[in-house]
Amino acid sequence: MEIDAMIANSRSTVDANKAVITNWFEGLSAERELDYALIDSDVVNHTASALGLRDGAENFKRVMEIVKAAAPDQKWKVQELIAEGDLVACRITWSGTHRGPFLGVLATDRPFSVEHIHIFRLTDGRIAEHWAVRDDLAMLGQIGVASAPRSGGHESGPSSQAPQSVSG
Repeated sequence: MEIDAMIANSRSTVDANKAVITNWFEGLSAERELDYALIDSDVVNHTASALGLRDGAENFKRVMEIVKAAAPDQKWKVQELIAEGDLVACRITWSGTHRGPFLGVLATDRPFSVEHIHIFRLTDGRIAEHWAVRDDLAMLGQIGVASAPRSGGHESGPSSQAPQSVSG
């Protein structure tokens, strides 16, 4: 295969994978029907391990049902979408009104808006693996059941975490 053909094939696969993930989040936002055909039958949802719902398409679907019941008016806005090979990473904003049980908390009818990072591995145009980094503490604060951690008057971030000198 010529190098140009290999590059074109790689680009089309990456673009197709990005389209799958965009379609997935549009389905979660009820902008279109949620298409469970986008999920591989042997999907591994690393984020759902604590729920005991890690492996398989049926468990993935159950997690999505839990999420949709927690905030039926939810929106998932893709802020950034980056793809390479069979991986797609995205920064998204999840927002809605807490109207059903979530993270052990009964409905509060309070709005929330939090950012997540999601990483997907796709195989043959289907989601085969999923990881997420979520800001659950911020969500719990917004729905009124947790307080945001206090910085103790110190700014957080790289500049506040300067290395300490060590003398030997």
